[in-house]
Amino acid sequence: MNKQKFQAAYSHMLRSYSFGRHFWLDEDNQFCSCPTFNDGNPDLDHIDFVSDWTDLDDVNLDQLFFIHAHLIKHHGNN
Repeated sequence: MNKQKFQAAYSHMLRSYSFGRHFWLDEDNQFCSCPTFNDGNPDLDHIDFVSDWTDLDDVNLDQLFFIHAHLIKHHGNN
């Protein structure tokens, strides 16, 4: 993701304390995530797509779907 596109996405990030990650929708509306540093900033060197997650045994899906729904609802509100 180039810097300009990321800056637009960054303004719509949601920080989840329970997941210890930041979540956002990228320019293609893909559900993205990255770890959160202890100082609260996103670890942008480790961005992934939630759709690539394979081990969902310990994932609170209700919470994950809530985050996704929130991002969809607010994605178009610049």
